[in-house]
Amino acid sequence: MNQKIKDVLRYAVLIVEYRGGDVSTEDGNLATTDVDAMINLGAALCEAFDTTSDDPTMLEISPKIDKL
Repeated sequence: MNQKIKDVLRYAVLIVEYRGGDVSTEDGNLATTDVDAMINLGAALCEAFDTTSDDPTMLEISPKIDKL
């Protein structure tokens, strides 16, 4: 498996591992997690899928995932 995809998976696991709990807001229930882990996951996604910006979107990445 490609090293960049492995990095994405590692950061995804950290997002789940660092979950600190839930917060209820007027917008609904949200899960809390480590901000650095979220930023690192976004950067890893952009690197692994060679996105056009540094903000990963499902619209851009989904077709690339389908090709894996």
